Amino acid sequence: MERAEESCVSSLAARPGKAASRITAEGVVTSVVAGTTGAMVEVNCETDFRLEERVVPRLLQGLCAVGGRARPADVAALSALPYAQDGFGPTLEDVRKGLIGKIGENMSIRRFERYSGGGKLASYLHGTRIGVVRRVRR
Repeated sequence: MERAEESCVSSLAARPGKAASRITAEGVVTSVVAGTTGAMVEVNCETDFRLEERVVPRLLQGLCAVGGRARPADVAALSALPYAQDGFGPTLEDVRKGLIGKIGENMSIRRFERYSGGGKLASYLHGTRIGVVRRVRR
């Protein structure tokens, strides 16, 4: 039983390396706004049907929430932030790699933007592919 478990763990760990060379052309965006602070993130995957599964939207929400609070400078800094999901962690990058192994497809964080200061913010998502964060005028 222990050898079977070790085999499963090692094959799961090898998946992100194998998937890394495959193109991630299908993207999805989401945003989180809390008063005067907001964040928007785009994650790309190999095929669009994987983006509809529960794990990717939860990852997107986690990316936005963590990134909105921590003020990372870029995607690399965002990926290094502490986060755990579905038993993977302790960083966002570790969660991304774990989910690649779980769903069997390459996934990348393409863009991340954080907005703050200058008034209250609002966001609009047109489906899952187009999004806007802007200041609300009074």
